[in-house]
Amino acid sequence: MTNQVNILPMIALRGTTVLPDMIVHFDVSREKSIRAVEAAMLHDQKIFLLTQKDPEVEIPELTDLYQVGTVAYIKQVVKLPQDLYRVLVEGLDRAEVLGLEQEEPYLKAECEIVTAQEEDYPEPVKDAMLRSIRELFQRYCRESGKVSKDLVTQILNIEDVQETIDQIAVNLPMAYQNKQKLLEAVSLNDRYEILGALLGSEIEVIHITKDLQRKVKSHIDKNQREYILREQLKTIREELGEENTADDIDEFKKQLKELDASDEVKEKISKEISRFKGMAASAAEATVQRGYLETVLALPWNKKSEDSEDLENAWKVLEEGHYGLKEVKERIMEFLAVRKLTHKGKSPILCLVGPPGTGKTSIARSVAEAMNKKYVRICLGGVRDEAEIRGHRKTYVGAMPGRITVALKEAGVSNPLMLLDEIDKTSSDYKGDTSAALLEVLDPEQNSKFNDHYVEIPQDLSEVLFIATANDPQSIPRPLMDRMEVIEISSYTENEKEQAAYQCVVCVYPKKLSGEEKIKKTVTENMKKADEKQREQETLILPERLGKNEIRYYHPFNNRGMIVLTMSIMIGILLCALQKQNEKKELEDRKKQMLKDYPDIINKLTLYLGAGMTVKRAWRKVTEGYAREKEEGKKRYAYEEMIQTCHEMDSGVTESESYENFGRRCDVQVYIRLGALLSQNLRKGTKGLTELLKLESIQAFEERKAQAKRLGEEAGTKLLLPMFLMLAVVLVIVIVPAFLTLQI
Repeated sequence: MTNQVNILPMIALRGTTVLPDMIVHFDVSREKSIRAVEAAMLHDQKIFLLTQKDPEVEIPELTDLYQVGTVAYIKQVVKLPQDLYRVLVEGLDRAEVLGLEQEEPYLKAECEIVTAQEEDYPEPVKDAMLRSIRELFQRYCRESGKVSKDLVTQILNIEDVQETIDQIAVNLPMAYQNKQKLLEAVSLNDRYEILGALLGSEIEVIHITKDLQRKVKSHIDKNQREYILREQLKTIREELGEENTADDIDEFKKQLKELDASDEVKEKISKEISRFKGMAASAAEATVQRGYLETVLALPWNKKSEDSEDLENAWKVLEEGHYGLKEVKERIMEFLAVRKLTHKGKSPILCLVGPPGTGKTSIARSVAEAMNKKYVRICLGGVRDEAEIRGHRKTYVGAMPGRITVALKEAGVSNPLMLLDEIDKTSSDYKGDTSAALLEVLDPEQNSKFNDHYVEIPQDLSEVLFIATANDPQSIPRPLMDRMEVIEISSYTENEKEQAAYQCVVCVYPKKLSGEEKIKKTVTENMKKADEKQREQETLILPERLGKNEIRYYHPFNNRGMIVLTMSIMIGILLCALQKQNEKKELEDRKKQMLKDYPDIINKLTLYLGAGMTVKRAWRKVTEGYAREKEEGKKRYAYEEMIQTCHEMDSGVTESESYENFGRRCDVQVYIRLGALLSQNLRKGTKGLTELLKLESIQAFEERKAQAKRLGEEAGTKLLLPMFLMLAVVLVIVIVPAFLTLQI
């Protein structure tokens, strides 16, 4: 082997490896890389290309780079927008890096040219190697279909085995890690073995991929067809100016699945959702049906609150909230005691009767507080329409549910305390008798199947605790009065009103001391006694014993400053770490969101192009659809970049260049590929673009599934750091108070 040492400007490539005799272009954006290109152009146009092991490293060291690179000749340099340079190079020789000079404004590398000694293989061996590598290359080309026929013919006509291997390596699409292995293989035999293994592996992967695609395609064809049909239907509705109800239907189905109700109720609601699904969005019946579904899904069918049976607490609540009214309180306590003994049996309905201002409504609210029940109030004063109680038929214009149903919806549970206020002030007219409608509500034998005309589904009111209030019991109809138990509340005298205004109950309880606190208190008291006895003396003699125990005294040492300083440093370090973590997470979230939106964008473009639109028109149609969704607060990064592309085209930038800029701004491989695809097809004609986008859509869905699987596997490991941080915070919270109370 011959050695030649050169010192050349160097570029650290990310995700790319250049082989000898390989002509390729790449973009550079780092300041040092740009300066290295400029320095090479000023001399002999030679530059040393070395590949990074990790493409994410921004400022690579020598350990971050492979040891073998390529000395290349710069053929062309093109300046692009946003401080980008596109460099066209031709690989010349393999070279091993000896040292790296971190000089400004660019990197210099000391490299040694590596040339292989000529190997004298017998002709039969060369023929065998040539035939073997040709056969593998032909099989790969047939299976993959990624290599053009002209290139295949050109390579197969080469008679020299070394040249054949080099040409296959240069033109074979492979990962940069595999190209690096070929670059590091100096001898012909090593390159032959590595290339043969790579071709065999790629052929096997292609077979497995095709088999998996056939299996997956058989499963997703139906879903794909349904998705495309739904998107087409959505597009048609948008073109017709009709509102799409699909989102509402999905939301209703989700709420129905989470609803705690009987099977009969769910079946009825499910039928109503099916009816709503078949209605036109612009029809008046759809609006009525949507309001009906929102109402029945918001009702607490089987959702209940847990009642309190603590009678002592109930009496305490009544005493604190109301002055006097001893007989009324005792009667209410009897009522609560009966409910406790009968386990919420059919207890009577209380009717609080008394003049205005005697506290009837507040007593009902106190009862709800004592029983831990939701409290709702229904004012019946002046109600004369039966529909106010039973609701309207939903077929009527402006139909609404009754006040009972509205109160249940407001309470959120099926067993609240419902106050029927001013029940004596109901009346009747040609629209029906209100008191007659209340008979079913207050009858424990009937209200378990209460039927609201709007809801049309029986509701169970047997768990509702009804309390009524009235000023004049004579105005209450007799049948309604028979269903209630009257408790009379007399008005306060002037003396009682004055006492109630100034009376308050205060309970003072001594603080419960622990064992240590009791000892400290005893010692402090003994010290005070000793001080009182020895006031006239010059010295104070502290007690040495407490009963049978010896007392020792220490001067307290204040170490709070050191502890506070340590805590501040720890908190500062933690905040810095969290800030860096948040910044990194924002970039990752952006990339994940863009990858998630990619299949939808491809499908929309495919649909619009299939409908006969141009690429530019389809692009603007997608952005217009996003603009409507953005008004609801949903911001998507990929769509924002598409809007920026539209602005570029409006400002005079060519359409093809705008698509390429879109890919570079997104900085995600799939979007770069999409921009290049659109730009290339615009230059060569849009024939076959729809088919290419369909294939890209299928591939995007597969990548999304693979990404979801990978994220699921990584979720467990990502939780370790937050758990350790939380543990550290808990340890600080526990340990610091112990140090603060420590006395030396």
